[in-house]
Amino acid sequence: MAHVTVSAKVAPELAHRISQTGYSTSDVMQVGLDIFLNLTAEQQAGLMWKHIQRKKRERAMERCRNRREAIQLD
Repeated sequence: MAHVTVSAKVAPELAHRISQTGYSTSDVMQVGLDIFLNLTAEQQAGLMWKHIQRKKRERAMERCRNRREAIQLD
């Protein structure tokens, strides 16, 4: 079987949690992918919806934090 390298950006906290498991990052990612891909399409869609909403919320919070910092520097 041919292998393909896949990369993903993750928060430092998540990378730290992965390293604390004692398993390789690659193995943890493969297990996560297997679990996700074995879900029904509806379950996958639900998880993706939550993930996208979380990303939007985090971006909005970061923008707000940056604005506050910019105002404080003025």
